[in-house]
Amino acid sequence: MASPSTDMRRQPRHARGQRRVEAILRAATAVFDSQGFEAATTNAIARRARASIGSLYQFFPNKEAILQAVVNRHREELNALFASLLTADNLRQPTAVIVERVLSGAAAFIAGHAGFGRIFWHSSASPRLAAIAAQLDDEIVARVESGLAVRYPHLSRPQRRLHATVSVAMLKALLALADAASRANRPRIMAETQTILAQYLDQIDRSA
Repeated sequence: MASPSTDMRRQPRHARGQRRVEAILRAATAVFDSQGFEAATTNAIARRARASIGSLYQFFPNKEAILQAVVNRHREELNALFASLLTADNLRQPTAVIVERVLSGAAAFIAGHAGFGRIFWHSSASPRLAAIAAQLDDEIVARVESGLAVRYPHLSRPQRRLHATVSVAMLKALLALADAASRANRPRIMAETQTILAQYLDQIDRSA
């Protein structure tokens, strides 16, 4: 059986169309978050976006294409975020400073993209989401690995890959824990997250 197309039918040419696509993508993120990707329907997304189903189908052939558009949009922003955080200047800072900047940047991204983090934290429930989440993880791990090569040049490539993979997994899990916590507990969890990640990275120096 052929896989559904994940290409948009057409790109919006005018401001009105751009606003409509933005509304559909925001609605899709909310619906995927609340209902899960497998249970979500294009009708539910159109209702949430306050758009007709015909309007949605002008741009997207199916929900898979909508998901891919959501991911592409956030992938660009994530790449830009990590590029700005893992600069040569930042990587020369003390470990605690680097971790605080990365953690704050990642938390701000999640806060500014309601539902996006939770979709991918619970991606194992959907084979399609799981595959996309794994691809995003690999891209972030690769960026972190490049940063580790600058900060810890003594590491071998397998060591860099291992430390990058573990760091990203810890960051993802602990941010999910913070996001699910009450507002009163969230700052304490974020502080503990910063301590854990800084201690993990500091032991790389001690192992040199």
